[in-house]
Amino acid sequence: MKQHQKKIDSHTSLLGACALGTIGVKIFAILPLLLGIIAEHLSLDEAATGLVASSYFGAYFLVTLTSVIWIRRFSWQQLATVGSILVVAGLLLSAFLSDSYQGVLIGISISGLGAAVVYALSVTLIGDMTDKDRRFAIKLIPEQLIPALLMFSLPILVVQYFGLQGFLISLAAIIALLAVPGSRVPAKGRITQQTDRSAAPGRGWIFIGLLALLIYFAGFAGLWAFMERLAHDAIDPVAVGGLLALGLVSSAVGPAIAAWLGDRGGRIVPILVGAIITIASLVLLLGQLSVLKFALLMAVLPAAYYFSLAYIFGLISDADISGRLSSLISSALALGAAIGPGVFGFILESYGAETGYLFIVLSLSVGAILCLWVEVRLKRLELGYVSDDEKHDSQLSDSQSDNRSGTTKQSV
Repeated sequence: MKQHQKKIDSHTSLLGACALGTIGVKIFAILPLLLGIIAEHLSLDEAATGLVASSYFGAYFLVTLTSVIWIRRFSWQQLATVGSILVVAGLLLSAFLSDSYQGVLIGISISGLGAAVVYALSVTLIGDMTDKDRRFAIKLIPEQLIPALLMFSLPILVVQYFGLQGFLISLAAIIALLAVPGSRVPAKGRITQQTDRSAAPGRGWIFIGLLALLIYFAGFAGLWAFMERLAHDAIDPVAVGGLLALGLVSSAVGPAIAAWLGDRGGRIVPILVGAIITIASLVLLLGQLSVLKFALLMAVLPAAYYFSLAYIFGLISDADISGRLSSLISSALALGAAIGPGVFGFILESYGAETGYLFIVLSLSVGAILCLWVEVRLKRLELGYVSDDEKHDSQLSDSQSDNRSGTTKQSV
């Protein structure tokens, strides 16, 4: 068992998790660019363009929602291979049928299926590792840096000369390269041994953590989706595009700091500091927006947000007693990405920007507070500070377990 845990904690496994995570978020991260190229190539209106995004998110969410069923039943190496193939196949299908709206729609949906598989797998693998806060932070770095590099390079090197088809083929080729280290993950996850039910009081906290993540990410996703529109009227569009790419680079700086810190200071302070800085940076959006203010916003907000996100992933993984539910992190992110922009866009159009910013502040605040609540309960449970009702439930579970043929359970 110790030997298998060493394999899970190995650099090869971490590299595989980073590669799979990057595959899983790559299309989502560059989706604004991808949708713009598709809309221009096929002369689509906003409704038809939005349907492309909805088809991707719909397929992604449905697969991640069912991940609790299959994530530990099948070989992880096979899941990594199948998921990567689906992403590549979907992109190639969209490329070869790039003149057909239906063809692009189907291809992007297939890619969403595969991306969901590999991202759920990457999250579960990191959750099985020791020192998971640092490793979640490390995983976030390439997930932000690689899409940022693509946002800079592909429009100049590929789209300008080869259009949508060349863009999709380039994405498929890069994902095929990432699939090589991604296929070297362990065949299965950790083996958990539970000799009692002392952890029973906290078995439902993971759902509160997932709800917190959904709310926390919905606020950020809503703001990020409309960032270009918020800056468009005040800043040159070319400058906006460059600064948005800077924001993607900045979003890798936060996890890099979290990876350096690890869990030395616990999770409460990093989550609190990250959330406060993220909320405080929204002040830069008030009043007349300038290039300097927008650049400062892009340098601070993504870094602070993703810094806290690494620790939120860690606490949700710790709250997952069964080892099966942490894969739903990807579902919470997908649902937050679907809800946030819609709600923020409605508020923005109906009540104005300042009310929209209030929604962002509330989402970030409520999400962070719920995360802190879960972390405090986990620490109390770890130190043995449980309530009388929790102790009674735990003792009752132990008594029922003693009446069965054994008290040791193993789950893969």
